[in-house]
Amino acid sequence: MKRIVLMLTVLCIGLVSCSAPGEHYGFDIDSYLTGGTYKGISYEPTPVASVDDGAVESYILAVLEDNSSSEDITEGVYAEGDSLTIDFEGVYEGTAVRAANGYNTAIGAAGFFSEFEGGLTGLIGQNIAKEHKLSLTFKADIADAEWAGRTIDFTVKVHSVTRYHNAVLDDEFVKTVSSCQTVDEYKAYVKELLEKQALEDAHDADLDYLWASYVSSCTVTKYPQAEYESYVKYFNSLYEKQALALGMSTEDFMMLYYGITSEDVSNDAKNLVKQDMAMYLLSQKEGIAVSEAEYTSLGEALAIEKGFESLAKMEAENSKEYIQRSLLQTKVKEFILANATVSKAPAPSSTVN
Repeated sequence: MKRIVLMLTVLCIGLVSCSAPGEHYGFDIDSYLTGGTYKGISYEPTPVASVDDGAVESYILAVLEDNSSSEDITEGVYAEGDSLTIDFEGVYEGTAVRAANGYNTAIGAAGFFSEFEGGLTGLIGQNIAKEHKLSLTFKADIADAEWAGRTIDFTVKVHSVTRYHNAVLDDEFVKTVSSCQTVDEYKAYVKELLEKQALEDAHDADLDYLWASYVSSCTVTKYPQAEYESYVKYFNSLYEKQALALGMSTEDFMMLYYGITSEDVSNDAKNLVKQDMAMYLLSQKEGIAVSEAEYTSLGEALAIEKGFESLAKMEAENSKEYIQRSLLQTKVKEFILANATVSKAPAPSSTVN
């Protein structure tokens, strides 16, 4: 389930359009789901991570990378971090086992398929050319049976090479990305920001733990077919679009990038339908709802959190029903937390680095 939940979060409340399926559940959920325990759940609060200088430096480095400049490279040699757009074909014992067109990656990146991404480091120091040959051995325990434990010969055709140069951390740069005036002020600001995020992360971890406990205690009698099929169709459409962009079959793309099959998608859809029903059932029993005023205030906060300028901007790229459901789920989770039982004092804080 984690695969699909993660994708749903990124794609639906990220910076792309989304109209999630199965949004209304306008039927008697009691005939499909037996409710579980949501009051008095025992839990140990998640310790709040402390923030050290390393965490501050890592955050700032990410900001410098986000504000990097780029140049197209047509001659010279490849360097670590160069961004490539490539076509590739893998051949095992004379038979083509996988190919993709327009694949985007960076040399040395930790990509979806680590052996292949890591294998591209073999290009470092080589002269930039249109085609390369790589022979890569894959671990036996990877999800893709066609590649597991095999040494595969790849032909890699490079269409373009882009090299990035990080921004320079100085007072002038700091003024462009914050209201701070100096580098020292900015570092203090980042530390405070990360400490706030650590508190929110610990809180979210508690919400997720209690939510998972409640959902697991619920029992599905049967799955509503329309909602189940809607999720399957929705997720398949996401995979199909991405596969098409890379010139791959949907089945190959799903296995290469996510290590999953159509059976996994079916199971993930069932898990999400169960979560939806569990949420609506609890909200109905406890009278939990998102008022118009809350939709506006909480929605504005959610929009800013997800990188939108306003709720209106988020609504332009996500359905209102989906946003309402997201806000309702948060209220339901907070209700469960408010009625939970702390098993013991939090453990000592860990350190973010």
